[in-house]
Amino acid sequence: MGPKGLNAQWTRLTVHWAALQPGAPGTTADRYDPTYLAQLDTVIGALHGAGITVILTMQDVPRWASDSSLWHSPPPGSPKGYAPSFAIDTRSAVAMTAFHDLGTFLAGRYGQAQFGVHHFECWNEPNLGLFLYPQRTAGSPRRGMLVYLAMLKAFSTGVRASGVPGTVVIAGATAPTGVNLAGNTYSSTPQSFALYLKAQGAGKYFDAYSHHPYTPGGSIHHAPDQPPNDATRTVTLYDLGQLLRVFPTKPFYLTEYGYSTEYSRIFGLTITEAQQAQYLRTAYSYVRRYKQVKALIWYTLQDWGNARTGVGVFTGLDTVSGAHKPSWNAFRALP
Repeated sequence: MGPKGLNAQWTRLTVHWAALQPGAPGTTADRYDPTYLAQLDTVIGALHGAGITVILTMQDVPRWASDSSLWHSPPPGSPKGYAPSFAIDTRSAVAMTAFHDLGTFLAGRYGQAQFGVHHFECWNEPNLGLFLYPQRTAGSPRRGMLVYLAMLKAFSTGVRASGVPGTVVIAGATAPTGVNLAGNTYSSTPQSFALYLKAQGAGKYFDAYSHHPYTPGGSIHHAPDQPPNDATRTVTLYDLGQLLRVFPTKPFYLTEYGYSTEYSRIFGLTITEAQQAQYLRTAYSYVRRYKQVKALIWYTLQDWGNARTGVGVFTGLDTVSGAHKPSWNAFRALP
């Protein structure tokens, strides 16, 4: 029945590239960190043993693969210097080859029978500077999209080079909202991101697309079946059709979704625990109208952080202490 007796069928696991490969190829005794790999092996093996289908998602550019020319111009309020969110140096053959080889390695290792992983998602929320910075520069209004396209090509060809049958490369994993304005280095709308990939013929590099259809903070309507404030720059569960129409032949995976029951700086919108349970039921019922959608993954199983400071994530089915919220039973009762 999955973790804690839940009727869970899918989960998403982040692979932090910077932790897995802290040193450039050829500069360390072990190409990939053995301690980190052992942790992945244990977690993925346990999930597979519980009958859970795992999606592996890449995140965090290592220092050696990062574009150091960006380090002196960080996001507002951030210190100068390297951060995992800075874009990969697409001019570096070492960095791009390493990202290709990462795809081959992960698919080859975790596509084996004892792990059973076949879904590989290329990056997390690449339309946000929090994960891929910058989104645009004075000389390149689509900088983030250009970088992501190069990453997708490298990663996809790497996964497919593994020779493991049945692998699924997932592109997108876009955040629900963004702003397309000159000078805005921090975000792009999910619509513009998807349309750019389509225009560049990127469909041949991925088998499925993904999105995170959260209801953003500041929304007038909170429920999953209600429209966003501005549908031109936001894609929630209600108006997911905007993205489905961009890639009408591709399966879709909604690899993050949820509602926060405590104040969080990340999510902004806060609802009651009773509302969370109600919205969970509505969301899973509502998403069934989209035949392209193969999975909706609730984020997360258990809260973490400190609600008094707003630092943390409080969308869980359980509280920080491990107590079940009403949403836990609501999830368990899903058909």
